[in-house]
Amino acid sequence: MQFQLRRLIREILADPTLDPAVYLSLAGHLAADPRNPEQVLLTHLREIQEPADLPPFKACR
Repeated sequence: MQFQLRRLIREILADPTLDPAVYLSLAGHLAADPRNPEQVLLTHLREIQEPADLPPFKACR
């Protein structure tokens, strides 16, 4: 899964229409923790997403 996440992050960062603030956030998290793309993406998404906009969490059993 790390390979896929690294590829996804690279594709996001390569998007020429990406908002510069989003680019800087994601690139900064990646630079700080390049070995953990899962954590990079999670941290980035939590940072840019308003908590009130998130769907409610439903635990699956």
